[in-house]
Amino acid sequence: MPELPELELIKKILNREIIGKEIEIPVFTKPYILKGIFPGYEKAFPSRIEKIERRGKFLLFQLKSSLRIVIHPMKSGRIKISPEKNRVGKFTACYLKLNDGRVIEIVEYGKEKMAKIYIVKDSSNIPGFRNIGIDPFDSNFTTNYLKELLTKKRKNLKLFLKDQKKISGIGNAYSDEILWEAQLSPFASSDLLNDTEIANFYCSIKKVLRNGIKEIEKRTKGKIVMKEPREFMQVYERKGEPCPRFEVK
Repeated sequence: MPELPELELIKKILNREIIGKEIEIPVFTKPYILKGIFPGYEKAFPSRIEKIERRGKFLLFQLKSSLRIVIHPMKSGRIKISPEKNRVGKFTACYLKLNDGRVIEIVEYGKEKMAKIYIVKDSSNIPGFRNIGIDPFDSNFTTNYLKELLTKKRKNLKLFLKDQKKISGIGNAYSDEILWEAQLSPFASSDLLNDTEIANFYCSIKKVLRNGIKEIEKRTKGKIVMKEPREFMQVYERKGEPCPRFEVK
């Protein structure tokens, strides 16, 4: 599942590649992916892409027509830019034709059918969007803010990190890495951390996410890829292997 570092890089690439381009009416080859629409949205196309933002695990395409295309890839959804072609890929659930001959494809591998697209004017009504938590890179996300979140309601730290209503954008992979970096148990209770542990936890969140962006960008060389490169991670999907912190050199 793409998490904050992957989606932050996809946002960066899309802003570089397609800002200012016009898109035609989205074509839904697998209608299940469309979860919400603004009535009469078809009349707003073609429309120019003004800006692309990320909020948590959502990507938002702001159009000149004032509509927004909001994409949540979920577990198996991915986005790619392709040359225009006659045959739609087997896993393509939606595609957007650009006026330069390229196509933005939203693909979903597997059978989960969890990926979501909304075409709306007001994104605050999208489920999971209205109450989305603070972004770890928001200037308001401070050690004191984290302390307030941790002590407000008891929760084990792994679930705390994955709760999109508290801190947005972190999922299973990066929560493991953050807790390992902070040397905190995933089962530790959020309301029992002392000030030193909270400060260390805060620094680990920032460090792991920034490192994730750096490492992925280095490996993908500025391109969107379909599978997240995560071999740089210390503990995620390394069950049964020696802990790298105590591994004998």
